[in-house]
Amino acid sequence: MQQKQIKFKKNGIDKLYSRIYNPNMLISKKKKPKFIYIAVLFLVMSVFVSCKPEIQMVEKTDFKLGTICTISLPYGTADEVFDGCFEILDNVESYISRTDPNSEISRINKNKKGPLDPDTFVLLQSSLEMYKESGGTFNPGIGAAVSLWDIGGDNPRIPSDEELASVDVDSKDIYMNMRDNSVTIPSNMEIDLGAVGKGWSANLLRTYLRKEHISNAIINLGGNILLVGMKDNKKNWTIGLQDPNKDTGDSYILLSLNDVSVVTSGTYERFFIEDGVKYHHILSSDTLYPAESDIISSTIISKNSTLCDMLSTACFIMGSEDALEFIKKYDGVSAIFLLEDGSIVTSDNFNYEYEILNENYHMN
Repeated sequence: MQQKQIKFKKNGIDKLYSRIYNPNMLISKKKKPKFIYIAVLFLVMSVFVSCKPEIQMVEKTDFKLGTICTISLPYGTADEVFDGCFEILDNVESYISRTDPNSEISRINKNKKGPLDPDTFVLLQSSLEMYKESGGTFNPGIGAAVSLWDIGGDNPRIPSDEELASVDVDSKDIYMNMRDNSVTIPSNMEIDLGAVGKGWSANLLRTYLRKEHISNAIINLGGNILLVGMKDNKKNWTIGLQDPNKDTGDSYILLSLNDVSVVTSGTYERFFIEDGVKYHHILSSDTLYPAESDIISSTIISKNSTLCDMLSTACFIMGSEDALEFIKKYDGVSAIFLLEDGSIVTSDNFNYEYEILNENYHMN
């Protein structure tokens, strides 16, 4: 599958590739974490992976990036390689977490200006390019509204109209100073890179694993799946996409894939219910309310997990008709959307083998 580089201006995705793929830098900052050890290949959260008995893999799981993260590597892989994977996740969080008061992004949100690590700077700049490309549906400047809603936090609530009117979510107001990698934002704005953090992490992990000569792996970052290589270098992996209308672990479709990232955004991930109304965490930049979409599960498949992360969110907000047109810009990117009416729609270039598991759903 060939991948078209997004035609961003300098320091976009192309520049992101050359500057953030530095796992050694990410590993150096944190102490080694303690792990939960699991010796079976069963991925929880929103996607599972099934394997033939001959495949011997080992899982190690820990809570990172605000979710359960599972690293599955071949039996016999040194513990230090697992350690390195989780240290990368720790350090990504130390850069971009909106809720960690000591992270770089949190310091920017508090002080409204300041320097960023060069790699974080490029990631934000690339996010701003996608903001332009997507007409504002992917929005790294929506953090102040996210904080008001606090969906997924300790105190989720419906903000007042006055509160929402008081925040700035126009990412064009973010000033990037390329001379010193500093950022300045308005006093009523917050940056939120949560919609791209797991994708960035997966790309970093893939580079790190290749450096460690690992050719077969499955990374599950709370449903953001990275497949490295093939099953035993001979067969595709089989993964299931979470059914939004069923319990965690129940899939609506199986896909046969290899050496790609699979990222899903949906209404089932984080939400709260008030007076019988469900409020999910994916906010519209136009209304600052949970986006209204005919899509309930938006899945993007590509070699580039960072791009998958951006597009899965943007496509969900756009709705299926606009989303299917939008992703035609990107070669090597496929999409599969589960809609409210139970129909499943795919991009024109979707050519993967699949099996629908829920009899109430059908391929459109």
